[in-house]
Amino acid sequence: MKISIIILLAFSITPVIQAQIQISNLSGTEIGMHAAGELERYLGKMYTGVDFLRVKSDSNAHIQFVSGVQAKAAGLKAIPTEEGSFKIFEEEGKLFIVSPNERGLLNATYALLEKLGCRFYISGDVVSEQKKVVRL
Repeated sequence: MKISIIILLAFSITPVIQAQIQISNLSGTEIGMHAAGELERYLGKMYTGVDFLRVKSDSNAHIQFVSGVQAKAAGLKAIPTEEGSFKIFEEEGKLFIVSPNERGLLNATYALLEKLGCRFYISGDVVSEQKKVVRL
């Protein structure tokens, strides 16, 4: 629930302006890039009035995929250490997706999307109904 509120707050827009949410893969990994692409694609289907854009290594992006090494260098605390583990948190108006390895970045992406209403089945994906993002 807390993640949903953070996402909604991060995507606050006025009805007239088309908002842009930048997603950056700071991990520099191929799977991290794929995870950022998946997040961009599914959030784009779920939310109207928002353009989700993948950008190259931008530490000012709204959503950032970060490896464990980079997280330590940036001074982020309580970084997960187990293989495939992850942490998703908000700090200074940015959403950070942190994992010690690239597999964890992908795990985090699908966990976040499931929390927001997406479902992934063998027979196909189910994306929750499009939501208009409103100012809270």
